[in-house]
Amino acid sequence: MRDNSANVIMWTSKEDIVIETLERDGVSFVKKEYIDKKYGETAWIFKTAYSFFCKEAEKRIPKPEQAESPIWIFADEEAVFKSTGNTLLKLSVPKEEIIFFDLRDWNKILNLCFLGSEEEENEFRNKLKSQGIKDNLDIINTPFYPLLKKELMDSWKQLFARRNLCKKYTEGAVWQLKKEWVREKYIL
Repeated sequence: MRDNSANVIMWTSKEDIVIETLERDGVSFVKKEYIDKKYGETAWIFKTAYSFFCKEAEKRIPKPEQAESPIWIFADEEAVFKSTGNTLLKLSVPKEEIIFFDLRDWNKILNLCFLGSEEEENEFRNKLKSQGIKDNLDIINTPFYPLLKKELMDSWKQLFARRNLCKKYTEGAVWQLKKEWVREKYIL
């Protein structure tokens, strides 16, 4: 996973527009409008998770003004979603520009689930069940459960607490992609 003492080898897959922007400008940023285009009617779920992530990530790594959302990168090439026509990038990224986390934990957040130990997650599920709540979407998407919503979303801060990440599940986020980070490109 290490490139040198200051850089880490990471992987990502990007569409042609990102590759063209990198070539032309030397840097690429994500705009929130892309989230709406990509996810359509479920975009609100991603925006909820990304909004949380952005707020917490800015506390750890300064966000450039042009960046509206993070760019996902992976320690294990096998974890990258490889869409036909995209370009797989092997990157050498300064580790001080990466926020590392476990992709399994991030997937729980994307599913608007409680994030904690197995015991904490069971306790939260039981709390919902005892109140007749069947789905976390009801907590997030309605104004009826403000305390449960706060508890649920506060649990997400544990995303950044895990130590000793397994390479297979190590995901990272950067605020920008830089052309100088690209080591290899593979058309998918």
